[in-house]
Amino acid sequence: MPDRFSHPETKQFFQYWDSLPKSGFLPDRADFNPAAIHKIMPRILLVEYFKTGEVVFRMVGTGITEDIGFDPTKQSYLDMLEASAFGAFQSASDAILSTPCGGHFVVTAQSAKGYLVEFDVLDLPMTNRAANSNIIVGLLAQGNIGRITPVGTFLIKEIQSAGWIDIGAGVPATPIAVPTG
Repeated sequence: MPDRFSHPETKQFFQYWDSLPKSGFLPDRADFNPAAIHKIMPRILLVEYFKTGEVVFRMVGTGITEDIGFDPTKQSYLDMLEASAFGAFQSASDAILSTPCGGHFVVTAQSAKGYLVEFDVLDLPMTNRAANSNIIVGLLAQGNIGRITPVGTFLIKEIQSAGWIDIGAGVPATPIAVPTG
């Protein structure tokens, strides 16, 4: 297990994902059992990538919906990206699914309730053979909660760190693009 995981929920999520049966480095959605990680399911989301180019929030945990202020389940993931973030998110998602590998991020975000929150984010790939699609299953572990800002919309304020996770197939040579300033 990568030693960069400082949050216990991130460690638990990676251990669970790593324990799933795999075909070519990837587990399948059919083997993903939410009951096995029920304590962290409120912090889990699944984003499904279809061959048509459609990208949809398949499931978003209740803890995440509280942070962002609404439930985006079944909505387009791409429609919720700021134009300035689109390239970086698409590049990271493409690499996670095609290499395949994981992505680990530490971000500071403003919650919909106005708190500044540090999140330990882990994105891992899986297949969905039943739908002939791919999924990125992610965990947004809530870390330090800071000062209160005006209530508003969920907004990622800063990406403190970002890196690839080798799940057996290596990692891209190019580091994860992190927007600056």
